[in-house]
Amino acid sequence: MAKITRSIDQIIFRHSPMSFIALEDGGMFGIITEIGGKQDTSVDKNILLKKVKQYVKKWEEDSEDRVLGFSSDEINDETVIAIKPEENIKWDFLPNSLFQCSNDSCKVVINSYDQFFKGRCHNCSSKLKQFRYVWYHPCGVIRAFQPIPDTFCNNHGKEFLYLNDTGRFKSSTWRCLKCQHESSLRMLPCPNVLCRKKSADKRNFFLQGAVWSDPWVYFSQVATFVNLKDDQIKPILNSEIKDQLLISAYLGTIKAGQGNLRNKASTNNANIICTNCGASVPGNSKFCLQCGTKVVNIPKEIKIDIGKDILLDPLSDDSDLAIFAAVRDLEMTLSFKDEKNKYTDAQNNIEKAATSELIMASLNKIGIDDIYLISDFPLTHIAYGYTRFQSKPPSWLRAFPPISQTDTKVPVYTNCVTTEAWMVQLSAKHTMEWLIENKILKTTNIKVEKLTESDAKLWLLELLNKESESEDEIKIQTVINELIHSSSHTLLYSLAIESGLDIASFGEILLHKALSFIVYGGESDVGGLSASFQQGLGSLIDSIKNDLRSCKFDPSCSEDDDGACVGCLYIPRGCVEFNEKLSRSYIFGGKTTRSGLTNIPYGYLDFKNR
Repeated sequence: MAKITRSIDQIIFRHSPMSFIALEDGGMFGIITEIGGKQDTSVDKNILLKKVKQYVKKWEEDSEDRVLGFSSDEINDETVIAIKPEENIKWDFLPNSLFQCSNDSCKVVINSYDQFFKGRCHNCSSKLKQFRYVWYHPCGVIRAFQPIPDTFCNNHGKEFLYLNDTGRFKSSTWRCLKCQHESSLRMLPCPNVLCRKKSADKRNFFLQGAVWSDPWVYFSQVATFVNLKDDQIKPILNSEIKDQLLISAYLGTIKAGQGNLRNKASTNNANIICTNCGASVPGNSKFCLQCGTKVVNIPKEIKIDIGKDILLDPLSDDSDLAIFAAVRDLEMTLSFKDEKNKYTDAQNNIEKAATSELIMASLNKIGIDDIYLISDFPLTHIAYGYTRFQSKPPSWLRAFPPISQTDTKVPVYTNCVTTEAWMVQLSAKHTMEWLIENKILKTTNIKVEKLTESDAKLWLLELLNKESESEDEIKIQTVINELIHSSSHTLLYSLAIESGLDIASFGEILLHKALSFIVYGGESDVGGLSASFQQGLGSLIDSIKNDLRSCKFDPSCSEDDDGACVGCLYIPRGCVEFNEKLSRSYIFGGKTTRSGLTNIPYGYLDFKNR
């Protein structure tokens, strides 16, 4: 066992335990066996456990309980530990004793335990190289790829066997170099009993062959969440006017950034005087600490008059609306709408004010209400397990092994970073008009033309935050969710082009219930999103409207793949939905089977510009 150095970001996304790794010297490869580290105390433990539980539970539901090493019912502080990995990782050879002649006209496979092993090829004396094939199974099992015991040549035994690679393991054979005797590879059964019990089709019992570096041999399963500090969110969530504060942020009636929302909360939470004993009582208290008398606080219910009352259900601490409000309130958050108003009101930079007005009008035409630049975006990546064969169910999700033989807790590897991000909020009125134009939303009781943007936001807020049993409402919720996701990928694609940054360094967080999404860059990309926000929004809008209108795989993509494939909307990493629930039809119009639809006549970007 030896050590090699990789960055924490590489460990989280590519080189977590049980993955393969190329070694710089000698063209060798190995399997990562151990990653050391210390408990990460900088991460919000409660949200981390909630997220891991959420992802594991969803995997259980989508894969018929194909999960090994942990259970969603048992994920808690006693069973899971957050580890910040060290950059030195331990690895071992796999296979550790199997080699192949480097001479392409020979290619004899040799085991170091064979009696004819001499350190070089015993047939042609050429140098040896590590055999690059492995057996693997979707349940996570990995084995060295070699001839099974009863595979041999009747004349020469195993001494001159080589892999006759046809490009497909089903037709490849073991062939004797001397006499051309051939034997099939003889597929090996998976040794995992639980796996075999889950497989109704016996053809799924067997291991599959692959080159160690094939991308489907290993997928690190990574979750991402906003890692807000207590002082960045608790003053808002503990306030007696929490709902009002959150909705004010959602409506944009409080200026973004600089902790303005927290300041409002603190002002509201100022001490009040007990009417019974005269003692000073904290503003968020329900009873006097001295005499126990109930004190009068501001009611939590919020009622907005847009033709009917809206009563919001209780909001959890990590709800979309809470995250939206807290991120919007971070010290270094800038709202493009606020910046535009600042230039317009100041009247000391006429050119900047005119440019901002034009960009704001262009954003409104494509259904964007506001874009926020977050220069101090707190993010946590969690590697919570791994899969083989596929990055999504029905492959088996496996937990990482404990970090030591004496430890019983399941490790999840974390990386807390501060980076740049954009938070984009769609226009609620534009969204409602688009739904009506495409006959997805019925207009019987809604006069959208009379609604302000705030009215429309509140109408959608109520719809998106309730658990409806109405098929029509569920359909609208699904369409909006997938519109937001497709919009996120469309922006990511254009942002990568316009900023010059690698799209693989970007990621997303979807805040469906706040009609918003967040796109963020990697730690090394700091400055790129700021530059695009400050100087490149105009060209970015043009890019968004045109870049993905067609796909290089059209017409197949549009007609057979619902308008989403590797040639357009798929991103290489960072997608929270495994590149599913996407379609260019939402953005540009066209055929789709998404959400029970058959066709979207008018795309979200186009219907006001046709």
